[in-house]
Amino acid sequence: GNGIGPVLEMIDILKVLKRQDSPKDLEEKSIFLAARILEILGKAKKGPALYEALQIGIDIPREKLSDNIEKRLQEMLEKGLEEEAKRLLMRYGWTAALLSAIGYKEWKGYFEGEKNMEAVKEEIIKHTKQLVKKQLTWFRAQKGIHWIKDVAKARNLINTFLISLKSS
Repeated sequence: GNGIGPVLEMIDILKVLKRQDSPKDLEEKSIFLAARILEILGKAKKGPALYEALQIGIDIPREKLSDNIEKRLQEMLEKGLEEEAKRLLMRYGWTAALLSAIGYKEWKGYFEGEKNMEAVKEEIIKHTKQLVKKQLTWFRAQKGIHWIKDVAKARNLINTFLISLKSS
């Protein structure tokens, strides 16, 4: 590839962002855009860190993570995810990059009468879990992340880090 495809996709996303009708929409889509840009850019330039940083990862058991995903989807549905997807579809069509995101793309078959609500929910959960697995794999491969299971360990790490900064 010539590398122009991802750039054109980002331009499309920016055009959509400029037309959002509420700060909440803009904030949510900006987060999506930032994540997409990071994904497109892929491997950032390697080199020494510009600043000292403490990186902490929260090690959540898979079952708890799965429960969190399902609860979050239910909250999103209760807050109008279906209506939001329908509104975005009517405004921008399925070709809009935003509608290829998890939580939106799964509605296509539903709106076209090809699948039911339960299938939409199952697909969103499945795709979210796949993304979480991919993200965890990436984060676990990063050097320097301190994986914790409890707040006490995080506090200790933070205090030790701050003390080391004061003494350097």
